[in-house]
Amino acid sequence: MESENFIYFVQLLLKRFLISNYLIFVFGNDMILKKRVIYGVALIISVMLVLTTVSGNKPEEDKIADVLIYAGVVAWGDGVLAFEKFLEFKGLTWYECDGTYIENNNLIGSFDAIHFPGGNSGYYIDNINSVGLQNIRNFVSAGGGYIGICAGGYFACDRVIWEGTTYEHPLDLFNGVGYGAIDEIAPWPGYAMTTININLTNPINQYEPSTEYTLYYGGAAYYPDERQEMNVIGTYELFNDDAAMINFEYGNGRVILIGPHPEIEEDSTRDGVSFGDNLEDIGTDWNLLWTCIDWLMSVPISEPPDPMPPNIPKISGPKRGRVGTEIKYKFSAVDPESEELYYWIEWGDGTSIEWFGPYASGNELTKSHNWSEEGDFNIRCKCKDPSGNESEWGTLEVTIPKNKQFNMNSFFLKFLENHPRMFPKLRQLLGVKTNILSFSYLIH
Repeated sequence: MESENFIYFVQLLLKRFLISNYLIFVFGNDMILKKRVIYGVALIISVMLVLTTVSGNKPEEDKIADVLIYAGVVAWGDGVLAFEKFLEFKGLTWYECDGTYIENNNLIGSFDAIHFPGGNSGYYIDNINSVGLQNIRNFVSAGGGYIGICAGGYFACDRVIWEGTTYEHPLDLFNGVGYGAIDEIAPWPGYAMTTININLTNPINQYEPSTEYTLYYGGAAYYPDERQEMNVIGTYELFNDDAAMINFEYGNGRVILIGPHPEIEEDSTRDGVSFGDNLEDIGTDWNLLWTCIDWLMSVPISEPPDPMPPNIPKISGPKRGRVGTEIKYKFSAVDPESEELYYWIEWGDGTSIEWFGPYASGNELTKSHNWSEEGDFNIRCKCKDPSGNESEWGTLEVTIPKNKQFNMNSFFLKFLENHPRMFPKLRQLLGVKTNILSFSYLIH
């Protein structure tokens, strides 16, 4: 905005200068001065045309989204959706495209970065012609970012060695080899969780722990040629500590290639997919993606936000009951990040149900309990997400009053005493004496 105001101010001064020189040209008599005015006006008009062109180039107005996501032929749908959920978490916008869109559009100024997800890099090459590949190179070279995960990482390599066979890849953002699949972690087409050792000297990792536990599903290890400069983000612990995630510059732009799948949040629903939910995750990989995207977009690397704990659980059900009677109660809680939740319930009588689940955020569950003695009891419930972030306690006060004893024998005997003319034979057997006053009253 400040640059636009400056350009407008310069244009205004030039216009005033043109007007003053026009007056000199019309009313002046000096021919040499008039020639100078003509040359000066021509020069000024040229400068104004350049300024008009510059002021008319407003990328923000032409910008479509922060990130362009390839979602064309054989792009892995779960990876695309999970990455979009991450971008939503980071507050960034995205636009899905296919190969035709990349071939027919100049991407410069419309996006800050382009993402190629897991899938099949060979099909990516078949689906995007040489014009599209050049558009990608131009985009990155002009200052855009490229982030490739799994197949998207292979796609950017000069050469790929897949299951022992070498394939030439024409995009050539990375002068080197992408090697896979890594049988030491999971033979293709299998997948498994694996440990990534984090390079703490890389500025991207300034908020990272020393290791990440993430999903491996056939991704590459990266080996640069001599002419290729790169920084390592993380390495495969089970594969010679070879590069699993790398970053480097390409022209004026930046590139990040990732072998594993940090976009997938195992044991969680916030990535929008169920793939990998059967695997045990340790923490989240989205914090690493957070700082990767900051570096990719050439903005200051910011600290990932602390995960928000689940909301306080709600407890509903009767507030009074009877000793020894089973009573049903309903429990529910919402996680701000839509993660699955585990519950812990205490019944106030020294008994509890410890960490059971998981249940989807917002889902209602029912549990029953009976109290063996009278008294006032405080039901308490808390929950936690897969990362261990716990909510505060939700509570409900329940009263179990003392049961009133009903003596049938005393009640019946009292009844016979008050009705002396009824059941005479039974009265004799029970030895119930007649209430004379009542009887006298009744026979008069």
